[in-house]
Amino acid sequence: MSGETLQYLSAGQAHSKARDEMIVWLLENSPHFEKSKFKTLGLHQVVLQLLHSHYPAAYQYAIGYAKSYAQDLSLTELMLLAMSDYEPVRAFAINNILSRDLVADIGVNGWGQLLDTEHHYQTASKQLSKHFTRRDLTPEWFFERLTSGRTHSVKFAIKKTT
Repeated sequence: MSGETLQYLSAGQAHSKARDEMIVWLLENSPHFEKSKFKTLGLHQVVLQLLHSHYPAAYQYAIGYAKSYAQDLSLTELMLLAMSDYEPVRAFAINNILSRDLVADIGVNGWGQLLDTEHHYQTASKQLSKHFTRRDLTPEWFFERLTSGRTHSVKFAIKKTT
């Protein structure tokens, strides 16, 4: 089994349990695939795509890999993962987000996006209140929250403006 074959198997956006299960099985059982060599073998992205899988063993495998070999995931990718349907993926994403510079890297816009989510609004509210001043939270930012129609954003904005 070659890295190219696994890349071919993982091509496309649609995840299926059978495909993801087979990819994980091949990665775990092939003596040629060491996690430390996945980038060289062209398998790094193959594994990171499993973070979006609906198959628990696949996203758990990807989380384990990413914790050691993909600490440089983009904020955009982490924000998408933070909205996953699966708690382990969300926890992985928010822990990575919290390990960054909360002001410079995430900023009011990033926390504003997380404030709109069902799973991270409390964390976002806490970080916004703790790390940002009224000068940082502009009238335009509050206007976006108030007109978003998102329950948690609206409540946060009302609480902070009254």
